[in-house]
Amino acid sequence: MKTLYLHVGNFKTGTSSIQRICHDSDLDVLYPKSCRPQNNTTNHGRLTLSLLRDYGVPSPTWFNGKNIIFKNELEAIQQEILSSPKDKVLISSEELFSICASGKGDEIAEALQSSFREFSVKIIMYIREPLSFLNSWYNQLNKGPHSTQNLLMFFQGVEESLLSQLPVYKVFLQTLRRRELNSQIISPDWP
Repeated sequence: MKTLYLHVGNFKTGTSSIQRICHDSDLDVLYPKSCRPQNNTTNHGRLTLSLLRDYGVPSPTWFNGKNIIFKNELEAIQQEILSSPKDKVLISSEELFSICASGKGDEIAEALQSSFREFSVKIIMYIREPLSFLNSWYNQLNKGPHSTQNLLMFFQGVEESLLSQLPVYKVFLQTLRRRELNSQIISPDWP
């Protein structure tokens, strides 16, 4: 049985660096070429964003994927995984974190994980200290010529789900437990 690692990369937790290394390196782990957006070829956002769209969650403005269908993306990545001799697979997308902020987190996480029921699914999620995360997010948004927002205004507009990462962890954990898959969460010892 192949092991599938779903990297639930929250924003500003080193996800892009991990994706770049996996994209640029020849590893013992398959980092599928399928499901990568044209304007961000190091992650598997097409898979996650097309699934979210099926559940009525609007896509971010950068995602130009109106004609991208989850079923087709899923078939492409499954075919690539099954045809690879590698036993370990990593799928990484910041948008996996967005599943839980959608208001339909349990339902969507279960749909995604059941799509890979023939694999041993393991969830990888990096957690960043909330104030450090907030500072990094603020600095990222204020790069460039149009950065006029002050920290207080930014802080008031931040969604709680971005800072409180434990509920995201719990959505994926509960889904794995409900489905009784041969799966696990790789994380600290949290309740």
